[in-house]
Amino acid sequence: MRVQVSPSLNIFDTLTYNYTGDPAFLKPGLRVVVPVGNRLTNGWITDTRSQYKGRVKDIIAVIRDDYVPGSGFTAFVKAISNLYFASLGTLLDASLPPRKKSIGSLYFENKASGKIEKLNKYSFNELQQLSGGRAIPCFYGAGNRAAVFPEPVVREPGPSAAPGHRFLVSFQRESYYREIIGDCLSRGESVLITVPDNLTAAFLKERLEDLEIGGDIDIYNSEVKPKDRDALWEEYVIKGKTGVVVGGQSAVLLPIGNLGLIISDRAGSSIYKRSFFSPYNVNVLSRLRASHFNIPLVEGFSTYTINVRARQNRSQVSIEDRREQEEKACLTVDVRMIKSKTRGIPEAFLELLNTYFPENKKIMVVLNRKESVNFLFCDKCKKMRRCPSCGGYIDVDDQFNIKCRRCSREIESHTHCPECSEPLNLAEDISIASVKKLIKQRVVETGIMSLSSEGLKKEHIHSVLKRIHSSKIVIATPVIVNPFFNNIFDAIIYLRPESFFNLDEYDAAEKIFSMVSQFKEMVKSGGSIDIFSTFHFHYSLKLINDEQGFFERELKYRKWFHLPPFCNVYHIEVKGRQLRELAAEMRGIYTKFKEPLKIKRAYLSTRQVVRGTYKGVLEAHALPEAIIESRLLRKRDISIQLVLI
Repeated sequence: MRVQVSPSLNIFDTLTYNYTGDPAFLKPGLRVVVPVGNRLTNGWITDTRSQYKGRVKDIIAVIRDDYVPGSGFTAFVKAISNLYFASLGTLLDASLPPRKKSIGSLYFENKASGKIEKLNKYSFNELQQLSGGRAIPCFYGAGNRAAVFPEPVVREPGPSAAPGHRFLVSFQRESYYREIIGDCLSRGESVLITVPDNLTAAFLKERLEDLEIGGDIDIYNSEVKPKDRDALWEEYVIKGKTGVVVGGQSAVLLPIGNLGLIISDRAGSSIYKRSFFSPYNVNVLSRLRASHFNIPLVEGFSTYTINVRARQNRSQVSIEDRREQEEKACLTVDVRMIKSKTRGIPEAFLELLNTYFPENKKIMVVLNRKESVNFLFCDKCKKMRRCPSCGGYIDVDDQFNIKCRRCSREIESHTHCPECSEPLNLAEDISIASVKKLIKQRVVETGIMSLSSEGLKKEHIHSVLKRIHSSKIVIATPVIVNPFFNNIFDAIIYLRPESFFNLDEYDAAEKIFSMVSQFKEMVKSGGSIDIFSTFHFHYSLKLINDEQGFFERELKYRKWFHLPPFCNVYHIEVKGRQLRELAAEMRGIYTKFKEPLKIKRAYLSTRQVVRGTYKGVLEAHALPEAIIESRLLRKRDISIQLVLI
């Protein structure tokens, strides 16, 4: 019998295999072990029928387990797969506890020896011989548990049910969460709270425990030990525990059977959109899960999001703005200009510090760089000097020796400007190190604390809070934007937001606006926020105190240029061994799909060979259905990544 299998590999399409196991166990969602090339991998049966007529390989083993995802949960994960063009198998793997993800955890009964042995002890050919033409039953641990756990039930809210999608705009959201969580737990239903980072999960657990919500609060994320995650998975998925689960991607894919409410906190945070470890936006996954299971969704943030504004115009979301009842409603932000040819730390910044410091204010300075980078500056030309050969950026040491980052040219003692022959000055970029050094020289020598991601761990958070309370000035990277630090500072100074957010990115304005709104949570009532930027004229900063005007402007901009939330932005990456070959392939795709996929840009991602290939990118502004219909995913040297939604 031929079936479709999604392997636990980076393969978007399903593969066809021959199923030779017990027909009584065959159903979508069954886990199997299959050969891909000359290796064995886990996989999931997605369909018990296949129209493929070519040669196929046999399924090596069938995993007997007490959990098989039902059609509802599989459809939810399939929606994520189709949105991100990710492997359905790897996404379903993410819904499992740690001990059930590896082939190394599988055992089988060897009929020849009569022993229980590990599956990965044998090679592919040896397993084929041992199977005798039938798929080997395998299992986790020493026993064979074959019961099938039912899928989560799709809820159908009655007339008295809460609205499907609510958005809470507030600086103090936890007390509201307490009310709706308590109602949900009293009905015998669990609550899922999704957050952008592990530190926010720890904060919400502490805060909700202090508010005594009347149930267990469990963190389910990468910082929890695998053994403890196994135990939590067993409690919520198999035993049907009722409680509150807090986490990110792992939590949103946890197949809780009695889920009654989803809360997505910090829903507009730029951290959701700026993950270096995962392509998935957990806030988007939360919305998908809520819509697929018809579960009430509450998103909370300190300002609106562009997605919510667009949905509000279509009456698809109910917005509750509580900020007028809070003390920070009238807080204004002062945007200050840094002249474009200013080198290093602006003098106006130091003058502002000297104004605030005598008033005994607790000050936070936020900037992007931890360590300083030297550069050469000509006072006469008012320019930062680059490589004299190719114009690339250069690395400079204290002896004025330079090395180009682009062409690798090295020059010793590059002390004079090549244009005016005047002596060059060695200047430091704005960083925690350079700002701290200058503050010690010009403002105060003691009571200065610096903070970056290395010093901000969950187990150290309370000692960090004590240090902040005892410090006069805190200099930090944006990692400090976290609810643990709310209502601490009298003044926040944000240096060069353009160094953290690339203003060429389509959603840079919304990211800057959301970052500043989170600063409002961190500053005390009556405090101040000052921004120093070379791009002070950018509309995100010009309209920083006009929320309504900003979102109206941003929605018009998104609609004009066919951007989210009106479509998605995908990068179609094309590979070629020769530049001519790559260029021909990209021209062909652009010509054929320019209109159907709304291709706006095409460019080389690198001019240098990387592992024997050149890479080019075409930027498509389209919905996932159009991408799938184009069949580009079936081409060997093409990969597609969702970059903006």
